[in-house]
Amino acid sequence: MLEEIGNVPYEHLPYRPASRRVREHNPTGKVPILMAYDDDPTTTVPVPSFMLTESVAINTYLGDLYPSSALVPPPRTRARAQYDQLCCTILSELDAQGLWMHRKHGTEMGKHLGGVLPEAVAAAQQHYTRIVPTLLPSDLYLLGKQFTAADILLVHCWDWAEQIGWNDSVSDEWKEYIQRCHHRPAYQKVRALLQQDETSSRL
Repeated sequence: MLEEIGNVPYEHLPYRPASRRVREHNPTGKVPILMAYDDDPTTTVPVPSFMLTESVAINTYLGDLYPSSALVPPPRTRARAQYDQLCCTILSELDAQGLWMHRKHGTEMGKHLGGVLPEAVAAAQQHYTRIVPTLLPSDLYLLGKQFTAADILLVHCWDWAEQIGWNDSVSDEWKEYIQRCHHRPAYQKVRALLQQDETSSRL
């Protein structure tokens, strides 16, 4: 999101989900976490003055903070209502009822979160596969020709599903949309950064 906005100084901290450092700020162990700091010359140890721990809240806050980016539609508009609806659908239907169920019940993490349950994972995949086609944009992006933070959220879910083999039956139109988003310079920069983090974690 910050790379799409551009010209916003930030520091990326490559902490893994559920790590001790992450849980210090978010008891759920989930990332990302946005921490903002105020300039205070009297403080020797920086303490965040503001913190958000949910992707949609983070993206929407940043989009409102930097409206010229056009990544989040203006408040009190129909476009904003559509944006909010899309984000809620992606978060509740693809993430919570699909991808997170796989992580919770189909991975090693599941042993600590709720137990490994193959039936739950299979049902979650079926749900994901049923919902994804309903979100295919009719234009270049979810809200028309303007790329928004809703696209960022959807592409994140797509990439997650790709890692676990859930995108095998998608249409060519879907692949074209994802490729369009993947070719954006901000995505390419962040992808390279994450690959660097992954390499460093193995050293």
